[in-house]
Amino acid sequence: MALAEEVLPCTLRQGGGFRGLTDDTARRTVTTVFDRLSLADDPGPSASAAGRIDVLDAPLTDRFGQGAGLYREGPKAAGEVALTQPPQFIAIPRERYDIGFKAPEAWVQDHDGAASTEPQPNRQDEILRGMKDALISLSEDVTMRAPSELMPQKLR
Repeated sequence: MALAEEVLPCTLRQGGGFRGLTDDTARRTVTTVFDRLSLADDPGPSASAAGRIDVLDAPLTDRFGQGAGLYREGPKAAGEVALTQPPQFIAIPRERYDIGFKAPEAWVQDHDGAASTEPQPNRQDEILRGMKDALISLSEDVTMRAPSELMPQKLR
């Protein structure tokens, strides 16, 4: 049974392609991280081979990625600000993801002098553990606790 094309992530549609992960470096970094978290083995393929990168890419270009859930559009009703919690971020989710995708690459370049996809798998695992345990600070703009908790969720 084939799925209707309109329900597939845009990257899986005929003539599709990445729409959110358009930066090659960011896409390679995300692929490396996902594939280290979900390796190819006898029970199944790696995360990227299973299409998990596509599943991450799709929401970055839809209403979620553009911050539609943040209710940034007006007009505001009288007293609305007192009744609702305003967004805690100025940046929309797509912008926050872009910053988060680039931070590991910059950190590895600064500390190892290589692209984040180049270190040996054991070094990649060491970096991921450091990010998860907050032993590695990628930058002032990036807190790794949330991404290290969200990435495995995107793999499921």
